[in-house]
Amino acid sequence: MIGYYDWQDIKWTDEGAVKREEPSAIAFADVCGDEVPELLFMKAADGSWGEYYTASLTIASADEDGAHYLYRDRLDAQAAGGTFFSLFTDTEGTLWLYRSIGDEGTEYSFDRFVSDGGTFALEEYLSESVYPNADYTGTVETYRMNGEETSAEAYADAKKALLDSLHMELISSSCDDEALAELASERGNASLTWGAAVSFLEDALAEEDFEPASVDAAEVIAMMPNREFYFASGAGGWGTELTVHEDGTFYGCYHDSDMGTTGEGYPYGTVYESDFPGRFGKMRKVDATTWICDDVTFEQERPSEEEEIEDGIRYVFTEPYGFTGGEHFVIFLPDTETAMLPETALMWYRTPRALGNELPERLGCSGIYNLEEKNGFFSGAE
Repeated sequence: MIGYYDWQDIKWTDEGAVKREEPSAIAFADVCGDEVPELLFMKAADGSWGEYYTASLTIASADEDGAHYLYRDRLDAQAAGGTFFSLFTDTEGTLWLYRSIGDEGTEYSFDRFVSDGGTFALEEYLSESVYPNADYTGTVETYRMNGEETSAEAYADAKKALLDSLHMELISSSCDDEALAELASERGNASLTWGAAVSFLEDALAEEDFEPASVDAAEVIAMMPNREFYFASGAGGWGTELTVHEDGTFYGCYHDSDMGTTGEGYPYGTVYESDFPGRFGKMRKVDATTWICDDVTFEQERPSEEEEIEDGIRYVFTEPYGFTGGEHFVIFLPDTETAMLPETALMWYRTPRALGNELPERLGCSGIYNLEEKNGFFSGAE
């Protein structure tokens, strides 16, 4: 979803606007004052299959209990080319958001992020609005500071003082405030591409000799009320079923019917099958409702491409669709917020249930997501 946020991903050159090779809407910065850098990123939202028109800002932190979110809300819209914005910190460590939104008129604002019981809320500081007057013969300019109307001079003085305190720009679109853009250019920009952000994390973990805490799979499986999982689209004669046991072992079965593929000895068609027992090993915690298992083993009971004919049906044994190719499996518990799932995982959750774009706030069931192959197994309602 970070990669799909690409409509702001341009830079200006002598030849005009040029698209960057990689999105750069990720930053790490200590915005809580606890000497632990938070993760900030922009991601596409409210769309499907790459057709995204809005984007949201996420600020995440972590402690001994795992990752948690300090802020998640919409920030940009693709209409009219997008919202101009800049996230920056001042010399006191406060996080600020500048943005301008134009339509019939234009509004400019500087808002501060304030702590609100462990999360962030946006608090209005400065704003300027420029709109046509009643008969469209001129414009009306309104200035506000701390929620109260103020003069143009007081607004200009407060804005200059704020920009003079700018420490570092974190993430920005094409900023239309020349003073802010010039200061950000002088004092630095902390935005990273996806590859640079991953390298930053890898280097940080290597320096700390970090070993993520892990638990036996049984501890996580015990939190799953229903352990019968299904991977299917709701259409066609195929599906993969997975029964997970309390000790971390599982038994899977893949099947696909093609009654139109017949031949000598099998007039009733062809069935593709795979039975595969396996085991989930140690799991590591992401947050209270999400775990990752990168120690999954399984074995096919019949080798791929082996065939047999029985009762006029040809049985072809194959790899288990949905499971093969996976190295990391993400476990979602029933209280997982649907907004936190990748779009490809939501597709496998949404389609068999005929949910359309209307999703519940939380899953209400457990999920197992093949991260590499982007396939999702979901249980029935808990």
